[in-house]
Amino acid sequence: MGSPPAPRAGETDHANLGNTFIDPQDKFWSLYLSDAEKYDKLRIESWKGDTEGILIFTGLFAATVATFTVASYSMLFPDPTQHTAALLTTLIALSVNGSQAIVIPAPPVFQASTAAVCINALWIISLFLALACALAATLVQQWTRRYAHHVQRRAPPHIRGPVHVVLVMGLRRFGMKQAVAAIICTLHISVGLFLAGLGVYMSSAN
Repeated sequence: MGSPPAPRAGETDHANLGNTFIDPQDKFWSLYLSDAEKYDKLRIESWKGDTEGILIFTGLFAATVATFTVASYSMLFPDPTQHTAALLTTLIALSVNGSQAIVIPAPPVFQASTAAVCINALWIISLFLALACALAATLVQQWTRRYAHHVQRRAPPHIRGPVHVVLVMGLRRFGMKQAVAAIICTLHISVGLFLAGLGVYMSSAN
């Protein structure tokens, strides 16, 4: 039996077609992307998990702080019932004394207590920080979706590879990991301010 004929010019060995890259750079970038996809999956899942937890907690926490703030905000203003009681006392005195002259005392100048000012300041700052954390977490979620869209788009490896490198370098330059950690730290500060205001409120009530 003779040897098989050599392939003609322009023909391709179909048995080795699956292992052949159209562009010589595709082999390098394919190896890079196969390893980078594992880290991308972990990175995206971590960002999504952190931001979803932040948004859920922040929503409940902000509603709680807002309720306390609305209730304590009236402490910064005079109680209208006291002025009404003073007027009623004056009217009763007029009806009893008849035509005798009665000096109507001027209403006292109201000044909010230091505790009331501290309580409202702490709770308002806490609410502001909580809302800022919610906004920042929403932005991180949006950036995560855009990052996932770019790294998962279909394109030849020699095109996806350099784009992925640029995206990763941009994330490191921006400090995405540090940004998420800063949001969590700010949320802890917000909770601490609320607890501090609650402590002042409880101590002033005694």
